[in-house]
Amino acid sequence: MKRTKDAEFFEGILKKINTFMYSEIRHFLKKKKKFGRRIYVEREQKLKSLSSYEWNNPKIQLTERERQYFLKRREYCPFRKMYYDYYDFIEPWRFTLRIKPNMITHYKPVNADLEKEYAEVEFYIKQYKVQGIIQKKIYGKSNSI
Repeated sequence: MKRTKDAEFFEGILKKINTFMYSEIRHFLKKKKKFGRRIYVEREQKLKSLSSYEWNNPKIQLTERERQYFLKRREYCPFRKMYYDYYDFIEPWRFTLRIKPNMITHYKPVNADLEKEYAEVEFYIKQYKVQGIIQKKIYGKSNSI
């Protein structure tokens, strides 16, 4: 809910750092082992931390006021044996992450004539592809049809 006068400003930040997660079950839970049993626990939702590349990227277009709400953090990568800079949002409590269903409700209509023509073209291409593979592997010749 928009409760402050800066709601549009923070909504703009959310569009830049929001993450999307998908779940195979509608309750948005994940399996976890506890004392040898499998139980379901809630998935943890986090905001995206910006890398130094995204921080300087002109496509994201962070203004100076927006940059004030981020904190720089250094993290060690054991695979590359280097430190990387990340920028985390200072006030994640401002956002309530919500779960929205992602269901297929409509199907795209299929044109039977186009599908038939596409299948014919695929068959024609596949026929010459197989012929080229046979010539190359069995006869040792190049694919000159």
